[in-house]
Amino acid sequence: MSSGKVLKMTKEARELFDSFDSNHDGKIEKSELIPLLNKISKIYGLPNPTQSEINEGFKQLDLNKNNLIEFEEFIHFYQELYNQMN
Repeated sequence: MSSGKVLKMTKEARELFDSFDSNHDGKIEKSELIPLLNKISKIYGLPNPTQSEINEGFKQLDLNKNNLIEFEEFIHFYQELYNQMN
């Protein structure tokens, strides 16, 4: 991926992450994840995830298993999604 695309993807990911980090602590809790996944689904024309998919997605995103998703964890997910859709 070119540096321009990386910068664009990182900016998009940060904006999306920050918009759902409702308490602005730099982490997304599971309760904050639901609207985030619904918005990503809408952006990419996918159906909203089920509760089971949300639970599984949270487990996959929470790489350090602290029950929170930090931006560093989120960017890995967003990059995979970005690559699949572009």
